[in-house]
Amino acid sequence: MKYKLITVIVLLVLMLAGGIWECVYITKTFRELEQRTNEILSEDAIDKQKVLDTAEWLDKQHKRLEFVVPHFQLNEVSFTCGELVGAMRSNDEKAAYPLLYKLREVAKRMGDIYRFRYQNII
Repeated sequence: MKYKLITVIVLLVLMLAGGIWECVYITKTFRELEQRTNEILSEDAIDKQKVLDTAEWLDKQHKRLEFVVPHFQLNEVSFTCGELVGAMRSNDEKAAYPLLYKLREVAKRMGDIYRFRYQNII
């Protein structure tokens, strides 16, 4: 009886720790994506290298985020980033601006969805 209680408590603590880690990791990742897009948008012209660096960074994060974020939501971010890279490679800044704003808003909303807030609990 005593071992069962200890096992349940340990499993409960592990689940709680995993949930907290998940919230922190997702929030941190999408906050960084938002900061990167804000940095790109704050300049007079879009820096192609910063966009490509952000896309590469996001591709690395995508592999980890697949474990904790539903694929259809994560794919929205990846598809938008892919369109942005395509626009930048073809030097189409007019097409890149709306994609940057979309990417920034998606990053904001995804961070809000997975952040620990009372609106998400209710």
